[in-house]
Amino acid sequence: MSKRAQTGMGATSSKGGSKGKSKDPPFRLLNHEDRQTYDFLISNKRHVKSTKFLHRESFASLGVLDGVQALFNNIGWGQFLYNRIATYVEPTLEFLATFNPEEEAQTVTFQMLGEKRSLPHWVVNALMGAPVDNLYYQQDPWPGNFNEHYFWQQITNEPQYSSSSTKTSSIIHPCLRLAYRVLTYTIFARSEVGQISKAELFFLWCMTRENSTRPDLPPFSSPSVTTSQLWTKETFSLGD
Repeated sequence: MSKRAQTGMGATSSKGGSKGKSKDPPFRLLNHEDRQTYDFLISNKRHVKSTKFLHRESFASLGVLDGVQALFNNIGWGQFLYNRIATYVEPTLEFLATFNPEEEAQTVTFQMLGEKRSLPHWVVNALMGAPVDNLYYQQDPWPGNFNEHYFWQQITNEPQYSSSSTKTSSIIHPCLRLAYRVLTYTIFARSEVGQISKAELFFLWCMTRENSTRPDLPPFSSPSVTTSQLWTKETFSLGD
């Protein structure tokens, strides 16, 4: 379904170092906590691999490209499907070691190439091809017409939604199922498609409505990025 473009310079897979004291990174980490996180990231058997972005030719051959594109267009994310971003191993590790979302200030801070950076959400959205205004923010209440159980029943014919047991394989419409897979490999920063959270289900609900609520990208991606700092064995998939 998805294909990977060739990775950029330095973008090949990288195994973490051996357990114990790690070697110094090729960049200077500005505080002790970030260094501890970096050491943990490379002390386990983990890899940096290319993210699977949507391959338009494959989707077109399956007859689902227009349907998937329409779902992303509904939330103003049509341009996102054209992203093909290179993966670089050391910058990926530096980013993960220093990533810190600041929801109240609507900014994300991180270190890149030895410099501390802070980006407001609207800049992150613009860089990723997502809308920058009239957004739904994570601290906002759920829209009154969003009911996770009713929507889940609509798209699966199953009577009840449960975040601990529902499976994305139950989604009936192929375009919606594939749109969720695209989000999983990119925004939700997971390598496997399985259970679906309420926030992710809300994302799909927005996509099924024309001129819909437009989710703010960073809050939906930040939890997965932050959690990935704690994984012991997993694949980092950031970039192409």
